Amino acid sequence: MKNVIILKSFKASFSKQSNILRISLKKSDGETFISPDIQVKKENKKFKEKEISLNMNVINNFSKKMKISPNSLFLTSTLFTLNRFVFNRNILISRTTESNGKLIDYPFGLFMESDKTVKEMLIEVENELIKSEEYKFFPYDKILGDNIVCPDFKYYFENKDYSSKNNYLGNNNEINSDEINSGEINSGEININEINDKINNSSNKAYLFIKSIDDEYRISLYYNSVIYTEKLMETFIKSIEIILKKFINDQNEKIGNISILSDKDTKKRE
Repeated sequence: MKNVIILKSFKASFSKQSNILRISLKKSDGETFISPDIQVKKENKKFKEKEISLNMNVINNFSKKMKISPNSLFLTSTLFTLNRFVFNRNILISRTTESNGKLIDYPFGLFMESDKTVKEMLIEVENELIKSEEYKFFPYDKILGDNIVCPDFKYYFENKDYSSKNNYLGNNNEINSDEINSGEINSGEININEINDKINNSSNKAYLFIKSIDDEYRISLYYNSVIYTEKLMETFIKSIEIILKKFINDQNEKIGNISILSDKDTKKRE
């Protein structure tokens, strides 16, 4: 009798998570990817890296203040930047997460509503992350069957303590985005072997990997240099940094009013 109850509970949970995943996919018109700026007849793979670092205390304290996880802040900044690069409000990427000691990939979809505030968007992404954590234990291929989707852009936030607000701890202090120390860092400082297999054995065009090291968050962008120039990828990762700072500066700003240009570059255009 006990086994029957457990089986029924599992089937009910599987059905619930299947619906959640399908709803997430409906928020997108298809996989999101940045259009290549190098034209090639046959697409091969040769991955390179671009990296920046951000002050961990600033990120964590702001996230605590907003009652979200740092993962949500990075993911929202990434989705917003992609939105500006692809000119599509329906964003669908592949999010790598951990399940039973293994790394698995699931699609993550979001519709960018320009009249929403930064705060509202951050909370929406946080809630979607919590939902996605519930269905990560189910086999993605079994849920979608023949309709399986493998987006070309991957995102991975590696920090178990701060993956969701349910296990996130920090101090609620006032934040000034000017305190964020960013800049180019040496590519060799992050152990690329940890995700090397996932990068080289997939068809993805770009992989954003966020990892905490000492008092910094390291953002590494692995990209296919056969189809993307270094300049384009540097612009992309720098844009994520710019957007993240703007989110911290004003959580009440509507996302439709936010530019991926820095304040300095905006003044040059005026």
